[in-house]
Amino acid sequence: MEDSECLDNSDYEEDNIGYELQSLIDELEFINPLAVNDYINIDNRVSAEEELSLQEIVDVVKGTNEREIEEEEEQDEISTIVALNSIENVIKYIQQKDLEIGNLEMKNLIKLKKRIFFDNINEKRQSKLNEYFDFNVLQIVLL
Repeated sequence: MEDSECLDNSDYEEDNIGYELQSLIDELEFINPLAVNDYINIDNRVSAEEELSLQEIVDVVKGTNEREIEEEEEQDEISTIVALNSIENVIKYIQQKDLEIGNLEMKNLIKLKKRIFFDNINEKRQSKLNEYFDFNVLQIVLL
């Protein structure tokens, strides 16, 4: 077989595969499907965009990371238990290291710990039974 016959045969096979692929795509019943040849040659049609400098790439990546870090910080809510444990750890650290802080600072830490503790209790406190019934009666009246 000559080289020209091999080329003609391979062109025929490529065309045959292209027709088969196009018929399979058409069976999918997409709205405005992309033709096989258009898909294969899509890189030839896309115009080359301006290349970014190394500094521009770094700026883009850093900007994305900063936004992700800000989003993570906004999403993380510290529980009351974590806050109480943290304050206790600070107090223990001060005591273990014999840090010379004033009594006022230590009293403020203890006050803060108590405030968080009591706020947590108030959040968990069960509402009064008569408040429940007053609310339901109000809903019925409004209906």
